[in-house]
Amino acid sequence: MEFTELLPVIYLTVGLTAMYFIGKLVLNHFTQLRKVKRSIDVAKDKKSFENGLEDLVDKSPDMYAKVMQELDYLKRNGATDEQMASLQKKADLLKTVVENQEIINIAGKPIIRYLGKLVGGLGR
Repeated sequence: MEFTELLPVIYLTVGLTAMYFIGKLVLNHFTQLRKVKRSIDVAKDKKSFENGLEDLVDKSPDMYAKVMQELDYLKRNGATDEQMASLQKKADLLKTVVENQEIINIAGKPIIRYLGKLVGGLGR
């Protein structure tokens, strides 16, 4: 048996081994890319404490208008003050937020971020 008769087997073995390791590298690369993309998507979609409060502050004028419309509707239909008490309290809180929205945006958001980090740290 000569060396030249073993060359096709050697070439096949070397080629298959190279293809195996290259395929493994490519699959690992795509797996890592998929993990990174997933973590970025999860971080974007995740609603944290501070984002929720910021959204609440940003949407407070619309919420206040809706609550006031509901109060007007209830008054027109003969609801008593006792029946509207909880909705009136909600309207009062939203009115306070709307009136002080500039102050909350300037001074409150850093405090909200700090509290969000504090609350997030307690949950870990």
